[in-house]
Amino acid sequence: TKLIMESDFIESYSIVSLADLIDDVDFKIKLCDRAITQDHHPWAYSLKIKALLNNQNLEEAEATLQHWTANFHNSNWVNSSDAHIQLVEMKRLVDLAKQIAATSNHSQIETSHCSEERFLNTSKNILFFSPEAPTFDRSSGGNRMYEILRLIQKDLNYQVYYFTDNIVDIKYAKALETLGIRVFYNKPLSSQLFDLKSRGITFSNAIFAWWYMGEKLIPEVKKLFPDIKIIVDSVDVHWIREERGNISNIELKRREVSVYRIADVVFAVTEDDKKHILKECGDGLNVKIVSNIHCEESTHFQNGQDIVFVGGFGHPPNIDAALKACKIFEEFSVPHHSNIKLYIVGNNPPAEILALNKNKNVIVTGFVEDVRPYLAKARVLLAPLSWGAGIKGKLCQAIMNRVPILTTPLGNEGMGLANLKEGFIANSDTEFLAALNLIYSVSSQFLTDLTEAAVKKLTPLVSGHSAKSVIEYTLKPKSVVVSIITFNKAELLRKCVYSIIKNTQHSNFKIVITSNGCVDSTDQVVETLIRENPQIQILYFKNKTNEFFIRPNNRVFETFKDDDIVLLNNDIEILTSCWLTKLQTAAYSAGYIACAGGKIVGLNGLVQEAGSYIKNDGAVIVRGWDQDPFDPEINERYYPGYISGCMLYIRRDAIDRVGLLDERFYPMYYEESDWQYRAHLQGLRTIYEPKCVAMHLGRATAGEQGIKLIQKNQKIFKKKYQGKNIEKFNENL
Repeated sequence: TKLIMESDFIESYSIVSLADLIDDVDFKIKLCDRAITQDHHPWAYSLKIKALLNNQNLEEAEATLQHWTANFHNSNWVNSSDAHIQLVEMKRLVDLAKQIAATSNHSQIETSHCSEERFLNTSKNILFFSPEAPTFDRSSGGNRMYEILRLIQKDLNYQVYYFTDNIVDIKYAKALETLGIRVFYNKPLSSQLFDLKSRGITFSNAIFAWWYMGEKLIPEVKKLFPDIKIIVDSVDVHWIREERGNISNIELKRREVSVYRIADVVFAVTEDDKKHILKECGDGLNVKIVSNIHCEESTHFQNGQDIVFVGGFGHPPNIDAALKACKIFEEFSVPHHSNIKLYIVGNNPPAEILALNKNKNVIVTGFVEDVRPYLAKARVLLAPLSWGAGIKGKLCQAIMNRVPILTTPLGNEGMGLANLKEGFIANSDTEFLAALNLIYSVSSQFLTDLTEAAVKKLTPLVSGHSAKSVIEYTLKPKSVVVSIITFNKAELLRKCVYSIIKNTQHSNFKIVITSNGCVDSTDQVVETLIRENPQIQILYFKNKTNEFFIRPNNRVFETFKDDDIVLLNNDIEILTSCWLTKLQTAAYSAGYIACAGGKIVGLNGLVQEAGSYIKNDGAVIVRGWDQDPFDPEINERYYPGYISGCMLYIRRDAIDRVGLLDERFYPMYYEESDWQYRAHLQGLRTIYEPKCVAMHLGRATAGEQGIKLIQKNQKIFKKKYQGKNIEKFNENL
């Protein structure tokens, strides 16, 4: 602290980055003051104001805001759009805090991304902004946007108010209106929004498709609707696509990153895009995967003989890819495959693409209303993409039509197809030609099996259910039950529950305590907890005997059928604030996630677990055991084989799909890992969230009996998964 406060050579950016990592409020504010004194760093002001509001110091927060405003135009940040947006956001938060202070007795104002508390607006109206109406039959992005809008309006029963600058064709506006969406265009945006507000129409969420719509409109929307949740749909990460195409612009990248940083939620289409966003914006950002949405369009490989390329030519990477596809095709078709045709399908082909028609076996179709007839006669979809970002809709649609795909590693991005098992992946012209020769020499059964495997791999990512679950609980978070099973450890239970109450800001949760025939002071402790915490719903169930872990939790699963469930041991103490929202955010960061867990430390301060996995012989490998909890290796999100049931957030839709805990593992051990490997077999994943930390005493209830139970259930687990190669789900480790 002394070094930082007295040194002249440390840049304000480094000081602010350190302040952002620190939980101690006084130290955080001191660091922010140091950066403010140095060069009026906008993020220092922002962090300080948030810390003061969280500490209920509204007066000083307002004074800090006034100081920032007074010095803003004389600082080096006056031309920074990021700084302008931050200043607008902090003004909104301070105004909101003043309103709450004047009208209620709220004890805390939570301002960070980890809390949903500040979104109190329960309106079923949603604002949606896009540069153009979704061209669902012309582009992958247009189809994705249309499916998202349909899902929100029809499946989730929200009323969407859709604003756009451009209608390519009136049929696209009418398609939205047919869904019941209210479409606004050709009028000044400000007057239309003000008119809605003046009529008393409120909005719970605002979605901005593409970052530049957010940059343009977020300040105006926030001014009219201060409590609205801001969601920015990246569609794809623009700066990544442009860097790969050697057309990058540093200023545009900075502006794109600035918009993501002020959003409450960012949608990304792939895990890779999510990683890029978090790397630039900080891992505290709430980024969720909403990929393309596709359903199965064919039930079997149709044994076609032609080659198809699909892609709209308003997207520059598709022009390069189509030219490359034609070059590869011409080398392949001479002289042995002269009867095979290459169809280049896509709207607005430029002159250089139309010129490919000079080869009689190359057919440039231009725009087609339905690409499926071309896919039906295709033996392979050829996509030699060399730049771009996000998931590729043309590849997804081909797979869901049971057409094999041949593409580059970049084209495979976001799907992760295994070469020669789920698709064909090539890195050079030579490899493309070798793959085409293989595709035309293998049996139809080989390609049938390959396409079936590809559909199985892709479905969890692009299914409507996957997108629906993420979007539904982004718009309105799911209710949660925290289930604690306890047996004669009243003091541990008391500490556990108080740590929950202290560190939970989630707006919709309850605690369910099940006594396994306790004969100590557990009844009195629970009665005190209920009496002293009327703001928290605490329910108490009592079993006559010790039923251990599986059966009581299965009853909780069956009793609370509309809630997500958190399994929590009674010897756990929560150490981080917003822990429940962090786990929920992780669990709903993609539709293919079944459950989430955090970092577990022991009484010695070292890590007990940071995710684990099980080998085919039933042996358990624990990641992070006895490591420093600040080790960078265990402070990144990833998908482990399983996470311990001592603190495990389980989604309700996953429970409905996977089922209850298997009573073959009664009374306990291996039941939660078995549940997660059952989920893996259905295409679902477990996610590790290192920002959620808890201390675990360990075997406080089971004692030495636990070792014998582990040995018994290891044998049961090994037998159950014999021949299923569960180690393939441990690749992330």
